[in-house]
Order: sequence, then structure tokens, then C-alpha cells
Amino acid sequence: MDGLLVDTEAFWQSVEQECIQKVAGLTPQAEDFESTMGLRIDEVLDWWQLRFPDQITAQRKPVLLDCILSGVLARIQGEARALPGIQDLLEYLQERSIPLALVSSSHVRLIEAVLDRLDWRAVFRVIASAENEVHGKPHPAVWLTAAHKLGLNPVYCLALEDSVNGVISARAARMQCVAIPAPEQRGRGAFQAADLVLQNPLELIRELEP
Repeated sequence: MDGLLVDTEAFWQSVEQECIQKVAGLTPQAEDFESTMGLRIDEVLDWWQLRFPDQITAQRKPVLLDCILSGVLARIQGEARALPGIQDLLEYLQERSIPLALVSSSHVRLIEAVLDRLDWRAVFRVIASAENEVHGKPHPAVWLTAAHKLGLNPVYCLALEDSVNGVISARAARMQCVAIPAPEQRGRGAFQAADLVLQNPLELIRELEP
């Protein structure tokens, strides 16, 4: 969802930066967020705690979690927009009666906020949030849950991802995977783990045409 369907990846980075600075006194840099793209937010905070145990303490983590989730939710409700080409792709798939699942590391309330903001509730047959899994991405659990809810064998599913952690997760679920990274991420060699790497959703429509 974040960074593939909607322009929320920038929300996460901005809000995380603000909250970490306010609560822990740290100033994250842009490159700090590359390693945590696609991870569940509690596991992002675990990553920060391992690096800065004196500043990201066990007592501060719940405060940070609430600060980040509340901040991202407010940004989604007021600003979220579909990324270029996504609406065309969703309509193309709907016209062909292809069952769709929205699979995300985000909490359910954030997924629902996106669905309401963009009027997508009728678009996706199911949603699957890593919030409800023991392990988030790059573990395959959330993708496997989505396939189960759709009533499909994972090997017959196509996953769309924008992060390396997401690609690893989808491939571990035995799904085919198309990566559509953000421009600044496209040079990362790890994306070659995907079956196909594209620059935008409209390219996928062309790939799917007979």
C-alpha cells in the first residue's frame, strides 16, 4: 500500500523523523529509512532500539508508536492520494474480474483510512495487515494470509511490491512478484529477486495485455 498504491511513504518518513526527534532526541537521516521500508512499525522501532538503546528505551517505544500512528493517520485522512497510474491499473484488473487483496505492513486502521479516503472499499475483496501476524515482512505470513482469504494457492497469485523487504516476503510466499520501486530505489540490486521490475503501474498493464 504505502509507496505503491498511495503517496504515504513520505508521510511515514516525515512523521517518524518528527516523533523520533521529539521523543528520543535523535535526528534520523533519509538513508536511515531505506533498511526499514516495508517493515511493520513496531519492528521499525525494534530496529531503532537496537541502534540507539539509550535513546529508544522500552518506556519510550509505546509513546513513539502512538505518536507515529496518530501522525500518519492524520496525514492519510487529509492528504493521501493514489500514485500515478494506480487507478488505471485497478480499473483494468476490476474490468477483468481479477480478485484483489490489499496487503500491507500498516495497521488496519491506516489501511481503512486509505480505503475511505480513496473510495476503494469495493475495489479490494480482502485486506491483510501484518499487524495481525506474529511476524511482519520480510516474513511471508501476511501474503499467505491474503491468499488464504482469497481462496487461492499462493503460487497462482501475483504480488506487487515497492520495497526490497516486500519482494523478499512475496517470493518467500511462493508468489510471482512484480516490483515497482520509487525512482530513488530502482538501482538497488536486491530488486532482481522479483520476477519483473517496472517503472510504473501502466507498464504492468502493457505486460498483461495478450
